[in-house]
Amino acid sequence: GADPDALIERRRAEAMQQAQDRYILANLYVDVAPQNQGVNAGCLTGCYNLGTVGAPVRITSGVDWVRLLGRLSATLNESFMPRENRYVVAPPITEYALATSPFLAMINANGGFSSSQILNGKIPAAIMGFNHFISHNVQSVVDPVTNETCYYVVAGLPMATAYASVLEQ
Repeated sequence: GADPDALIERRRAEAMQQAQDRYILANLYVDVAPQNQGVNAGCLTGCYNLGTVGAPVRITSGVDWVRLLGRLSATLNESFMPRENRYVVAPPITEYALATSPFLAMINANGGFSSSQILNGKIPAAIMGFNHFISHNVQSVVDPVTNETCYYVVAGLPMATAYASVLEQ
């Protein structure tokens, strides 16, 4: 059987990882530069709608999600951010939107990834140049105008993100 001490240690590590995830995602979006958010994102053109309170971007399909990723990418491009190692952290609903859309089937039909990725439920790790992470800890708010749950999707680069943690026994 499984080693009980190892199991307890894995559960503790997972709990610590979840706590760190919640902390980082709760604070990261607050520090986003004004030109990299909202309905007029883009420091050069101001033409990318990334949503705002009262006017969130609706993601009802994988196509919507890919379009939003394109706008996020363009916004980072206008800020002269490197294209390598970009990431996006999104809520689980985006994974469902992709999995139930023709987007993955189209990529697979064109040889973009092996069919085993569709069969095992995994989405491609990188979409639109972003390493794609799913987290239940993405901050959400009920929009006062639409009365819908909205999420603060975070995109960026590891070099622009710093976090330190002090561990106590």
